Amino acid sequence: ERTTNGTGAISQRDIAYVQELDAGSWFNRTFYGEPVPTLEDGLRSFEALNLKANLELKVHADEGAKLADAVAANLLRRGDMRDRFIISSFDHPTLAVLRGILPEIPIALLYRSIPSDWRASVSQIGASGVIANYKNVEPNDIKEIRDAGLFFGVYTVNQPDKVVELWAAGLNSVITDIPAAYDSAWLAEIRP
Repeated sequence: ERTTNGTGAISQRDIAYVQELDAGSWFNRTFYGEPVPTLEDGLRSFEALNLKANLELKVHADEGAKLADAVAANLLRRGDMRDRFIISSFDHPTLAVLRGILPEIPIALLYRSIPSDWRASVSQIGASGVIANYKNVEPNDIKEIRDAGLFFGVYTVNQPDKVVELWAAGLNSVITDIPAAYDSAWLAEIRP
């Protein structure tokens, strides 16, 4: 209901129904009739555009294992794409299920702020990295996690000046709603 003209829980609908929904007009009338993209659509686009991405798993209720199975099946059909993305979630048990199915896939634990026991969670799941809310990250957090040999990213930073200090500390990645804000001139200035 938030991003389409449909109603009710998507988990109660089949793919045919979902594909008929209008997922664009909520944003702007010029996008009227834009379909809901499937995971397959997104992966095809990443390949075609030669992009790397963070595939965030959003788990509802107790459907984590079901979601992990579906994502794994889709990725297995596509072949070797492990250098194309990292899979993340706030739902760490779902990531553990996915890790059991696809041990070679890079996984990042999502946090609002870095907990003191992050090492135990990383070890238990076999995570490749950590992604946290930039508002709750200090340069020392990045250094500590990077020194452990892990990837470190932050979300959702729409103003590049907010992460200058974090880039200097070794930040690997920024999740943003405005990728154009991170143009090549800015990146060259911040990471010569």
